[in-house]
Amino acid sequence: MSSQSLPNGTAKPEMPLSSKKNRKLRKKAAQPQPILKYAWLAGHVSTLLFGFIYLSYYIVHKSHKSWVAFVGYRLAWVGVWISYSVAITSHFNRKALPSYFTLMTTENFQYLVLSVHWFFGWSSFFKLLPYLLIATLQLSNRFQIKPLLKLEPVFKKTIIYNELFLFVLLTFDTLRMKGNSGFGLVSYAMFYWLRLLHSEDNRFFVYSVISKLDTFMSKQKNPRILEAWDEVKKFLSVKQSKFESQYLAV
Repeated sequence: MSSQSLPNGTAKPEMPLSSKKNRKLRKKAAQPQPILKYAWLAGHVSTLLFGFIYLSYYIVHKSHKSWVAFVGYRLAWVGVWISYSVAITSHFNRKALPSYFTLMTTENFQYLVLSVHWFFGWSSFFKLLPYLLIATLQLSNRFQIKPLLKLEPVFKKTIIYNELFLFVLLTFDTLRMKGNSGFGLVSYAMFYWLRLLHSEDNRFFVYSVISKLDTFMSKQKNPRILEAWDEVKKFLSVKQSKFESQYLAV
């Protein structure tokens, strides 16, 4: 019997040959992967949960050297790795990720690489702060928590100030020869240079700080200081002109 039977016993008519020939093969749409979504959510929630455990313990006990603070701090970074890895693989095709240099131009990959470095360094809330704010914004956007979404400009400005503060802090720690701060400063300088290349907000902030410093430094009466500051301004001006010609040219 060439025809197929339906559940109610009636016969299903056979499809004409012409219709079979005209049928086109279409690629089946990829099914959504809820496990990645749940992993992304779990990563951000873990970052916030363990990050605030570390902060609370530090505020109460004035120490980040206990095992509670140590474990909480490290687990917060594990949450960062999960959420940012999912974000990167969701943005790109997992089977055909772009080159390392292309990945380094993306903000998610920059923060992911930096988080690995922070994991093995000395504990600091300022290192974790940007990730806590970003996780808060991401979850607020996911669940449409409008009071927190209204704070997005404040959060972004806080992150920019915090990144510059970390650079200054690492510089002073390097001068005091604290632990592996020298290695941390070099690594963070590379990260911050990438942020300046690919973030207009960071560039504008840094040059606004330099302009304010120029007002203060110009009032110095020591000729050596003035001469050194002029050299710094000349160097920054050359770098800015080179940057504009290479990256901002239309």
